[in-house]
Amino acid sequence: MITVDSFFSGTLNTVDAVIGNFVNTAYQHFIQANAGVITLLFTLYVMLLGYQFLFHGHHFNLSSITRHMVVMLCVYGLVMNWNLYNMLVYKVFTTEPGNIAEILVNAAGKSQSGESIAQALDAIYAAVINAAMGFFGQMSFSAAGIAFIVYGSLVFIIGSLMCVFALLLFIYAKMMMAVALALGPIFILFILWDATKNLFSAWLNKLITIALIPIVTSAILVLMLSVIHVTLPSMNQPLDQMQFYGIAPFLGLALATTMVLSQVFRICSALGGGITLASISSGAAITKSVLQASGISAASRGAGRWLLNKARQYRGRK
Repeated sequence: MITVDSFFSGTLNTVDAVIGNFVNTAYQHFIQANAGVITLLFTLYVMLLGYQFLFHGHHFNLSSITRHMVVMLCVYGLVMNWNLYNMLVYKVFTTEPGNIAEILVNAAGKSQSGESIAQALDAIYAAVINAAMGFFGQMSFSAAGIAFIVYGSLVFIIGSLMCVFALLLFIYAKMMMAVALALGPIFILFILWDATKNLFSAWLNKLITIALIPIVTSAILVLMLSVIHVTLPSMNQPLDQMQFYGIAPFLGLALATTMVLSQVFRICSALGGGITLASISSGAAITKSVLQASGISAASRGAGRWLLNKARQYRGRK
């Protein structure tokens, strides 16, 4: 339930519940509506692998067949099994950014252990409201009272703008992640063919970019949380000593935080946009080098030639 004291955490928890059900429902409906077509695609894929091995064996050896079969089985499992997709894709891109954000919050040293970024955002907003109410509580029909109205209004407007902007970034990231994950089975299938691999790469780039949004936003808010604990004491001065410079550090840093939050999209695009399918598959090149050095690759090529010769002898007898 969303309350005033837990507006930000309640809103984010509600969004999490809605998008989790949306992704699961979209996945199940996609599989139910296209199970026959997906099975046919994998059958044709296996037939093409067999054809290339039989008639182009000098370019398409057993190691290539094995690599393609492993990729095909992984894709089939992710597309046809929700539990596997949920564990390896959905939770990685939805839960892990939150875990990293929680580590950042705890690293600030100003929050309770296990506090989420939504709870930290509640704490920032509560500090802003308390500071603003403190100023409004000291207003009177005098020049100093009018000054306190101005101080409280500035603290409330700039602090609330910062918190709401951060909340909108989190909601945007969660909703866009839900849409991208709901379309995941389609884009995962694209990795099987060279002509469509770029579509899978673009989808993966988008997932990584969206996953970075809550992490970068959390890092910025954690810095602001530390700043609040430094600047708020200077705002709690006696009435006869309060001057504008007492709240100036808080207002300046809150405004700077809002401006930095407006650049989160660019930061995440720059960090996540450089991921390509070629760089991800660099691990395959390392594995290939290890297999060649160990002699396993040569043994597989020998087994492939033996199977190819047997297949040719069988065709010759027929």
